[in-house]
Amino acid sequence: MILNSLCSLIVALPVDRALDAVQQFCQKLSSEAFSGQGWSSKAGAAVRVLSNLFHGFSNQPSWQHEIYIALVKLCARADLISELPTDVETLRKYFKAWNLTTDGERRVLRMIHEALVDGERTDAAAQVMIELLGTYTDADAGTAMTDAKECVRTAVVDPKSFSLDQLLRLRPVMQLEKGDPQMHAVLKLFAEGTLADYRQFVAKHPGFVQNTLRVDEDTLVRKMRLLTLMSMAEKNTVLTFDDISKQLDLTKGEELEEFIIEALQVKAISGKIDQIQDRLVITTYQNRSFGRAQWEQLQQRLATLSANLRTANANLQSVEQVEAA
Repeated sequence: MILNSLCSLIVALPVDRALDAVQQFCQKLSSEAFSGQGWSSKAGAAVRVLSNLFHGFSNQPSWQHEIYIALVKLCARADLISELPTDVETLRKYFKAWNLTTDGERRVLRMIHEALVDGERTDAAAQVMIELLGTYTDADAGTAMTDAKECVRTAVVDPKSFSLDQLLRLRPVMQLEKGDPQMHAVLKLFAEGTLADYRQFVAKHPGFVQNTLRVDEDTLVRKMRLLTLMSMAEKNTVLTFDDISKQLDLTKGEELEEFIIEALQVKAISGKIDQIQDRLVITTYQNRSFGRAQWEQLQQRLATLSANLRTANANLQSVEQVEAA
């Protein structure tokens, strides 16, 4: 209540005095004094107060920028980043209203990306990182190297990110092929490769996973097994346990079945386990890449769906005519 009262006073200040008050208020509320997680914490209370202040200065966009930065810091600390508008479309509107320079936009995007990664909102973090890399041009491609590396690293280590081929088409990431060949190679590996390819890479570059990617190797092996299974599903929708066991280097039996169940749970694939014939019958699967072939397949499926709907509609009209007669 006291903090909200202070907000009311700040909003009522003359313009020439309000900015300094806003900056000091944000600095205090984003300090370690307001700690804890969740809405019931001190940090959560500070988030509520700053949100009110943010909307109270809708007529002063540049001041909103100061408040938003403090909100990102607070929400990250309080594990409330999911409550803050961080989608790309909203951020673009904010940036336009705040009249930020390109460097200013990059600073905000980096901060949001880090907060989203820490909050395990990896899909949203990936979209923010792609937006960040999109701010670079051929003229400053060299400057983008650090951001491109972090983009690749977070995408590779994310256990829920299965489609990485779109990153290969980003210009700053393409520059890694010369600037950091190993980082570019590991991205291509997780976009197109198999478990066997991954193990060859690790043998050739010992220490890369731990020192550069900064992740436990078991996490990447698990992800690579899922990706390999998805690649197998693209080629054949009926897979024998023997083939899966061989390709994924898993013992046939309980270990293999537990992995298949996990693949079904994370929706890498969907299907049924045929215990009698020792096989996996796949109905749908996630595409590791989405190129021309996938667009054509989608077009064909939509055409089939449209035809089925027309047929169903014609049948219903026929039934109505018979009943009317």
